[in-house]
Amino acid sequence: MTPPPLRAEEAREWLRLATRDLRVAELALHDTRPLVGEALYHAQQAAEKALKGFLVWHGVKYPLTHDIRQLLDICAPLDRTLDPALAAAVDLTQFAVRFRYPGEEQPSPQEARDRLPLARKTYEEVRLTEPRKTRRLSSLSQGAFSAPRGQCCLSPYFARLCRLLTVAMD
Repeated sequence: MTPPPLRAEEAREWLRLATRDLRVAELALHDTRPLVGEALYHAQQAAEKALKGFLVWHGVKYPLTHDIRQLLDICAPLDRTLDPALAAAVDLTQFAVRFRYPGEEQPSPQEARDRLPLARKTYEEVRLTEPRKTRRLSSLSQGAFSAPRGQCCLSPYFARLCRLLTVAMD
């Protein structure tokens, strides 16, 4: 199913915003003085925006929520593979509001490093569901999503895969 051009562009914009949140999460976590709460907040935002982009792509109105479980429940009838693949990402929901106010104990950098892949996987799974013939890879595949000093924020395997897909779709 190829959505109308405006809806497709809106869905892609959601995914572009998700890549920005992933990048901010990576930068916050890998700073010399890690901003762990901020990294987890942006990881949650990346997963949420990727799922909302998926819903827009399919013409489904999304609720104004930060609840990853609620969004997955709406996505499930559209693609039954998403829920099993992303069930662990529900854990990110708590970080939409946690650590934004004084008094909350900050998690360790390791706890954040363990959860950041959940946001990445959510983004990657949603990207894989977009039909190949209309897919336009975001800045993630074009090298704009990189850590300081030219290190890729994603695994070398995924970065290579993005380069191969870019060549294959040209």
